[in-house]
Amino acid sequence: MQDPDGTRYHETDDSSVETAGLFLRPKTGIRLAANGARPGVDRHVNVTVRLFAIAKDLAGTDFVELKLDADATIRDLRSALISALPSLSDIADHMLFSMNSQYAPDHTPVIPDADIGCIPPVSGG
Repeated sequence: MQDPDGTRYHETDDSSVETAGLFLRPKTGIRLAANGARPGVDRHVNVTVRLFAIAKDLAGTDFVELKLDADATIRDLRSALISALPSLSDIADHMLFSMNSQYAPDHTPVIPDADIGCIPPVSGG
């Protein structure tokens, strides 16, 4: 293509990159929006939470994508997860979360693009 001043440029179509990225997701996962945004605040982050053991069984998926406020904490993530997947409500108080392979208490700020895991209660011997 060419601008009115004669400068040539090439337009790229980024939609194929985004579309291609969707095919890299496991087919067993689901995407849900559980945005607890406060009125007037439109900043948000998308996070992927991996589910394990009984949480995975109850949810019927091994991961879920959530939209959270940019300043969300693990406590906010827990609430959004339960809102999106009510089947986890019975174990909600006993779930732990990890972020980048470290346990993350409820007051921990959620880091965008972090590896977040939902660790349900386990028992056995």
